[in-house]
Amino acid sequence: MRRVLGCLVLSTVVACAPGEEAAVVDTTAAAAVAPPAAALTADMLVGTWSSTAKMDGSDSVVSRSTVTTSMDSTGALVSSIQFEGASEAMPMRLISMAGDSIVQEFGPYHRSNVATNPMVTTTIVTRVMGDHQMGTWVARPVSAADPVVSGTFEAMRMP
Repeated sequence: MRRVLGCLVLSTVVACAPGEEAAVVDTTAAAAVAPPAAALTADMLVGTWSSTAKMDGSDSVVSRSTVTTSMDSTGALVSSIQFEGASEAMPMRLISMAGDSIVQEFGPYHRSNVATNPMVTTTIVTRVMGDHQMGTWVARPVSAADPVVSGTFEAMRMP
């Protein structure tokens, strides 16, 4: 062990000897870069999406929902989310759309799948890849006493 440690120290001293210049590595060489994804348009989101949500660090689905998206007469997106077992859908607000991603928000509403049934507003950020969306969600409580929870979100366009 002492021999290995001595070799490591010796190689470090030799590599850093004064008067020697370090080898220069050209880091400006262009690497192969994938072309940017096509910009997301509202019509790419129109339809009905079957979605699942999981908590961070878990593979267990904590909620299933259906997201329905259409365009109104002005061409603006109109979306709603209806959780499995819920009697009605909640409207979603479009926060932003850029590149291949969309940010939407809904609530406040009661998270009925939690024992304390806190009032939260949820933000979903997804990357859209054809008929598939993947991303994250964050449920922020209205009351500061309740914890912020987050996880992953996945949706598939329904036929």
